[in-house]
Amino acid sequence: MRKKLDITNEPFVEDDIEYIDLEKQVMETTRSTIEKETARGSACPPAGKQAYRQATAGQQACGQSTAGQPLYGQSSAEQRASGRQAAGRAASGRRTNRSHKGLVAVMAMILVVLMTATACVLLIQENRKLNRENAEAQDELARYASAEAGLTFSQAEMEAYAQESADAAVENSKAELLQGIKQDVDAYGVLTMLRNLYPKDLVIAADGKYNFIPIIDSLPKHNLDPDKFVITEKKDYEYYEDGVRISHRGVDVSRFQGNIDWKRVANDNVEFAIVRLGLRGYGTGEIKLDANYVANISGALAAGLDVGVYFYSQAITEEEAREEAEFVIENLKGYDINLPVIMDIEYVDGDNGRANNLTVEERTRIANVFCETISAAGYEPMIYGNTKTFVLMLDLTKLEGIRKWFAYYNLPLYYPYEFSMFQYSESGRVDGIPEKVDLNIMIGDYPTF
Repeated sequence: MRKKLDITNEPFVEDDIEYIDLEKQVMETTRSTIEKETARGSACPPAGKQAYRQATAGQQACGQSTAGQPLYGQSSAEQRASGRQAAGRAASGRRTNRSHKGLVAVMAMILVVLMTATACVLLIQENRKLNRENAEAQDELARYASAEAGLTFSQAEMEAYAQESADAAVENSKAELLQGIKQDVDAYGVLTMLRNLYPKDLVIAADGKYNFIPIIDSLPKHNLDPDKFVITEKKDYEYYEDGVRISHRGVDVSRFQGNIDWKRVANDNVEFAIVRLGLRGYGTGEIKLDANYVANISGALAAGLDVGVYFYSQAITEEEAREEAEFVIENLKGYDINLPVIMDIEYVDGDNGRANNLTVEERTRIANVFCETISAAGYEPMIYGNTKTFVLMLDLTKLEGIRKWFAYYNLPLYYPYEFSMFQYSESGRVDGIPEKVDLNIMIGDYPTF
């Protein structure tokens, strides 16, 4: 891209300046001054120190001490004559010293003049350069003026101008983009920076890689407004519509929360509880009932809470998925729950979970078998997971119609799809629960199932 020209109204004209060879004049003046000073110095007596030595020698030769005292064998007249001769020679030496000092001063002044002259020469050369650039700029301006007057450029020339402009625009855009990337990385980290750069994809960090998954337009989306969430002093999430809280607070518990006082829990504004019923071991594959399941479901129901259950699945076949669902149904007998039965699907980090290596298709079929079995028994099925679960591990297009319980511990939500329950913390505190506990909310009409 051609740079914008800055042309003055009255350009500098080189012919208006008279160029003087200052350096030659200064050198001639210096040579003349040195010759004059040298001629003066050659007519003078020897320098002061030499004259003093000669005077001293003359005094001693006449029998007088250097301190001016008469020596034996010399008359007073002779002493005075000798002293006058010595004094004359010393005065001549002092005049020579002053002459040499004056010569040094003159040479210093000449050096300053020479330096000043050199600077003037450099300035004149710079003016010549500016004059040439000014003339070139006027020529280019004339070309543009001619074009505007109706002249045309060749196709090749115009294509070259267009390509030059496009390249410059690309470089400018790259610079702005790189600056924005650097600011995002410094402020928020690499993952947030990538998510800002790719708004049409879901960017998931997993297994040492960044995964870019296109958002599926056909799937239903949630319509939660991040500005309508409120975080309380206790770090609880609440959701408001037209100034009215429409969210409902809940917990999910297992044996890891210890012995729970459910009456105190209910008095701490908890409205529902999701109780772990059981699990399949990710190493052994053995199905077990949660050690605190009976105490927790009985206590939560007795405290008047709405209750659902979840099962931690590690099924690797459709047969195992059906087995897990039937185990849940069997252990729900005698308990009147009104919230869903949930299949907990998670990737085992830091260990070799038996279900870790399932393909998306295999895991999706297993989830469908579990949910179909639960639904056939008269319960509402649901699937629990985080962003990785729902985006990388399952095919949501084949799980439509099944409710989702979504875990994400930050706002705003980085997940576009519809869900029914939101787990927003894994380290909450609730009166009556001795350990840290997962906190959840459901939004909208309650119960929604």
